[in-house]
Amino acid sequence: MAHPWLGKLLELQKCDLRIFTDKQKQNSLRGDLTELLGKRDALLKAVDDAASRVKKIELEIKAGESDIKKLDDDNRKLQQQSAMVKKNTEYQAMLATIEDNKRKTGEIEEAILAKFDELENAKREFNRIKRENAAALKMVKADFDDVVAFGDTLKKEVETLTKERPSKVNGIIPDVLRRYEALMKKPESGAPVCAVENGICTRCHMRVTAQTLNQLQKGEVVECDNCQGMLYDPKRVEL
Repeated sequence: MAHPWLGKLLELQKCDLRIFTDKQKQNSLRGDLTELLGKRDALLKAVDDAASRVKKIELEIKAGESDIKKLDDDNRKLQQQSAMVKKNTEYQAMLATIEDNKRKTGEIEEAILAKFDELENAKREFNRIKRENAAALKMVKADFDDVVAFGDTLKKEVETLTKERPSKVNGIIPDVLRRYEALMKKPESGAPVCAVENGICTRCHMRVTAQTLNQLQKGEVVECDNCQGMLYDPKRVEL
């Protein structure tokens, strides 16, 4: 017959492993949230970059228009001054400057026309990115909210299990409990209390000795020679 405290120990282990698993999931969720925030930021940045591109072209057009205005103002002043110039050399120099300003104005106007085409393309691209990213942002937000909600559920579950845990310790022999808790410090190594199935330890998956099998058949809890887990025969557990 198995020890009467074995069933209680297995219930405690079930609680502890659930707490451990939930905490692992919580840690994983933090990474998921970070990834989702990264996606959100990337989507927002893409929209901002597209908007900045439009703004940049608009500023370039305005700068060109401002340059044209300055050249036109300069030509008007030169034309007014030319009427008062008496020397032919000065007059010819003014005319040359006026012609050069007209040439520059023509070049800037051509550049501005090209910029208007570029601006239309940039606006279309901005609207496309804004529309597509708005839909993507909704999906990211929905995923983010789901992760947060799942995280809240895990948190509440861990809090509930942690409150219930002390009651599950009652009835377990202190020495056994200390041994169990020592193993439970590294739950990633496997469940401290583990069944033997078909002569195999379910914690380390190694075959146990014939002596160990004999002790298990008597209902004893035996230490695994390989992983030091607390072995038991599942057929002899009193729940």
